[in-house]
This record gives sequence, C-alpha cells and structure tokens, in this order.
Amino acid sequence: MNYGDGDGVTFNFWSSALDVVSHQLTHGVTNFSSDLIYLNESGALNEAFSDVMGAGVEFFFQASGTDRQRADWLAGEDLFIDFGAFVRSFENPRATGDPDHYSVRCDCPPDFDNGGVHINSNIVNHAFT
Repeated sequence: MNYGDGDGVTFNFWSSALDVVSHQLTHGVTNFSSDLIYLNESGALNEAFSDVMGAGVEFFFQASGTDRQRADWLAGEDLFIDFGAFVRSFENPRATGDPDHYSVRCDCPPDFDNGGVHINSNIVNHAFT
C-alpha cells in the first residue's frame, strides 16, 4: 500500500498515524465484503466503518491522551507536523463544520466529496463515541 510521504511542511508521512493506516486497511475489507457504493449515504457508511476501526485500533494499541501517538477521538491528528490540527473529530464534528446528526447531514451533490462521504461519516463517528 502507498500512503504518501507527506510534504514535510504540513504533513508527516501518512503511515505515521495508526488510525490512518487502520482506516485505509478497513477500506480494503469493506470493499471486498460489502456492496456499499462509494457515494452518498452508503459511501458515508463506508468512511465511518473505516474511521471507527481506526479509532478502535488506536485505543487498543495506544494509551489514551491528547499528545502524539495517543488514543483519542480525533482522526488523522498524527499526520500534522504542527500538532493540534486534525482531519475529523468524533466528539465534536462541528469543529470542522461537519454534521453531528442525520437531521443536519450534508445533501451534497455527487461531484462534491462523492455526495458527502467524508462529511456525513461524522454522523456515525459521533454516535460511536
């Protein structure tokens, strides 16, 4: 698998984050074990399954905390050179402008984030916490 080597300015190596590696591996499992279409709500479920597995693996292998290489409810925080940024927050999806409940989901067009697969995955992520 190729995760990317980061840019050395904003991002570390993409394989430096346990939750990201677990997330990507789970996409492989989901792809070969379900008929989920990577679009709209089914795509958001695909993303959420990967996010939840990433968090689960992180909590299994890392001590809880708010520092690097610690288990938390943030996705992708270990990717950033300037620690503190993150990709998604399970506890507070609205911190990145994402919905935390189905009633406020993004009704995104298919050409924007495949109908909101990353955005709307936070609804399930938030419920998981």
